[in-house]
Amino acid sequence: MICEKFAGEGANVVVNYMSNKDRAEEVAKKCEAQGVKAICIKADCGVPEDNVRLVKETVDGLGGLDVVVANAGRFAKSRHNDLN
Repeated sequence: MICEKFAGEGANVVVNYMSNKDRAEEVAKKCEAQGVKAICIKADCGVPEDNVRLVKETVDGLGGLDVVVANAGRFAKSRHNDLN
């Protein structure tokens, strides 16, 4: 996981999630076990206002923001035979 890799390098991290708070907290605990601060923030990156709040809560919670990893994605379900 990307957060765990950054934590392993000594970076404090934010774990952003949309719906799976338990999984986000699990990742945050793994990061904290590496000696860094980790916070979970619920935000939908497809909503501009959520992005603004995500950055604000990050800065408030960690004291700053140095790196952003945009790792959101969507996929459309397709039948295997329809793929090329």
